Amino acid sequence: MFPYSEDELAKKLGVTRDVLRRIRSESDLTHEDYGVERRQIRYSEAGLQKIGALLAKNNAKEASAIMGSAFAAPAKKDEPKPAVVKTVYVKNTRFLEAMMGDTLIVVRVRVNKFFLPGMELGPAGLVHAGGNMWDYVGRLPRARGVW
Repeated sequence: MFPYSEDELAKKLGVTRDVLRRIRSESDLTHEDYGVERRQIRYSEAGLQKIGALLAKNNAKEASAIMGSAFAAPAKKDEPKPAVVKTVYVKNTRFLEAMMGDTLIVVRVRVNKFFLPGMELGPAGLVHAGGNMWDYVGRLPRARGVW
């Protein structure tokens, strides 16, 4: 229902998330234009069009260049592989290490006490935070090693 996350939309439009937040609070966007999914603000196609129109009204030249690429069909990406947990830190309960393909990444979680080495973190729950740091957004295991 809401295909665009706020991060993706900010990158596509070339604006910061603060600008999108201000537009969301000060304009006539309804809850059909945006919503919360998996603890993330996400936008619908109609919301993308309304934000594009507001930006075009404010910056006609820059917005026309930005909007041409923003409304193009998204490029198909290769199916991302799940990350496999390698190390669970005992003292620092908010981090764990995982292998994503051939790359060792650090994953930030709420609590890592139920994660075990060898568990797979689905690619839909991983959000890139920069460098080799990723955030895990989603449900945590119910018990030790049990999803």
